[in-house]
Amino acid sequence: MHPSSRATSLRSLWVFTVTFSLTQACSDDLPQYTHVENLRVLAIKATPPEVLVDLLANPDNPIGDISTDEVVFEALVLDPRGGEINYTWSFCPVESSTACLDYDERRAAAAPDIQTVLDMLAAPLPTKTAGPSSQTAEFAPTDWWSRRGVWQHAVLPFRFEVNAGLLAYFGGDPSATQSPFDLILGVWPSAILEIEKDGEEALRTQKRINLAIGNPKTAAQGLAGLLPFTVCVDGQFVPDCVALEDRDPNTNPQFVGVQVAQGDSPLAPFDDIEIAPSGDVAGPVLVTRRESVRIKPIFAQELEENREDPIYRYQTLQADIDTEQIIVDTIEEDVSVSWFVSAGTVRDKITWPIWTKTLDTVYTAPNEPPEDADGHVTIWMVARDQRGGLEWMAVEVLIQ
Repeated sequence: MHPSSRATSLRSLWVFTVTFSLTQACSDDLPQYTHVENLRVLAIKATPPEVLVDLLANPDNPIGDISTDEVVFEALVLDPRGGEINYTWSFCPVESSTACLDYDERRAAAAPDIQTVLDMLAAPLPTKTAGPSSQTAEFAPTDWWSRRGVWQHAVLPFRFEVNAGLLAYFGGDPSATQSPFDLILGVWPSAILEIEKDGEEALRTQKRINLAIGNPKTAAQGLAGLLPFTVCVDGQFVPDCVALEDRDPNTNPQFVGVQVAQGDSPLAPFDDIEIAPSGDVAGPVLVTRRESVRIKPIFAQELEENREDPIYRYQTLQADIDTEQIIVDTIEEDVSVSWFVSAGTVRDKITWPIWTKTLDTVYTAPNEPPEDADGHVTIWMVARDQRGGLEWMAVEVLIQ
């Protein structure tokens, strides 16, 4: 696709996990979407969620520094029924919104030598088996975090090595069929996780990463003529130039605390609860049958000392069709939280200040404690920063 045709639309920086169920269709309209009852992939995170490439003013060797050599993908896989699953990781080296089911079509559009590279990148890893992580966790029986409503399955991380072949396909090589303009906007290769259980249930899940140019301002002269606009350079006046800035790669949201307030009143005071040494679970929250509490996550960017940190701001590009100009917007990172529970209910599927004003939600305990978990309930918070970053934390509840 020619760069100018890409410039006529806004490129969304929202990254999400897409899950395709091969046994039944998924819909947010189904009852109790937040209630985890069977095999689910609640999230996949990439660390780091973004890979930045520095371009050099050398058409024969345009690739400079890369912000990381490796991206690690981790999955939050749950099944309250227990049992083992079979899972397979692979990498989707093309942009896809269908969990790489359109790989053959996109591969066919690449040059023959690039097709060979794509096939090597897309080769799946050997299939592995995983059970609930309680079978492998290390803790003392007296630790409160030694009991969970539901343990996540111990799916091993997928480590992907960022290499020159991937960069060449996405326009970092002058012989590639795509333009560096794609890398200015950001391109979205992804990891694919396939899960099968008992030969009857199957999920195919996708997590994208953002691959982009990190030094558009420094590399402006080398990009001249390759983009449908001119990047502004300090000390030079160029009419209608686009004021892109060099930047640091995005990071995942960071939980720094979890708080609980008794009851569902917005006026009730919050108190901190403990986060386990593993950093992935907070608690314990003690409630009685049908009692409600408010739960609020705290993130690093909310802390006073971090509010001016430029890492929590990013630029987006969009085209003004009327003026035919490229507009740069600077946006402040805005975290949302998706909520899931093993028993009881949460008031909100998603809390996001844009919609709900605050990040907290109300949890209400069930009429009876879950017998199969000795009264323990797990709540999962999945945080997204709207540009690829993702993190999760569990909260353990004991119903008395």
